[in-house]
Amino acid sequence: MTLSEPMTAPKHSPGPWSYEYNPYTVRREDPRKVWTLVDSDGGDIYLVSGLHFVNRIGYLLSTIPVPAHSTIQVHLPMTIDDDEPEEAS
Repeated sequence: MTLSEPMTAPKHSPGPWSYEYNPYTVRREDPRKVWTLVDSDGGDIYLVSGLHFVNRIGYLLSTIPVPAHSTIQVHLPMTIDDDEPEEAS
């Protein structure tokens, strides 16, 4: 499934997706084109279709709507590779 088609990036966005922190701004968009980045208790991140508020990091807007009555969840593991040394702060 393609999540986005090429589009002109908004002035505040460096890429083909529009990134937004403010849920009040996103509410004006088609809810089927809104994706929420969500932080989980285990430290991983999920990209979930729709407008969500709990544990949200921010929102992405796509150009292609999610099919009606569907929810898509993409797991983005945030694990540290034990073979690579951690960078010093």
